[in-house]
Amino acid sequence: MNMVTRGLENYDLMRILYLRNYKEQFERVEHSIKDKYYNKLYGYLQRIDIDSADGVYAIGDSYERNSAQRALQTLLDHYEDKEQYERCSIVVKYIQMLLLEEAKLYIK
Repeated sequence: MNMVTRGLENYDLMRILYLRNYKEQFERVEHSIKDKYYNKLYGYLQRIDIDSADGVYAIGDSYERNSAQRALQTLLDHYEDKEQYERCSIVVKYIQMLLLEEAKLYIK
């Protein structure tokens, strides 16, 4: 999960740098670069067996959980825009897992 969170932060930094230095060239290819980058990050999600996670992949503190939720929402928004709903359903499972973990903390 950390790879996805950090990967999206790195993409944002890379985007800023390329827009600053190669604005016209980057704007022409940004959509394909973003799609490839996000697909690679989605691949990290697919490696996690969410059904057997059972706390193993629990996010430590609220900062990590909030960052992960923002990252997953960014991925979800991207795939909704691309109308790739199968991928959306997988991302939603991870969002639900994080919400369930957060709820468990409040119940204790």
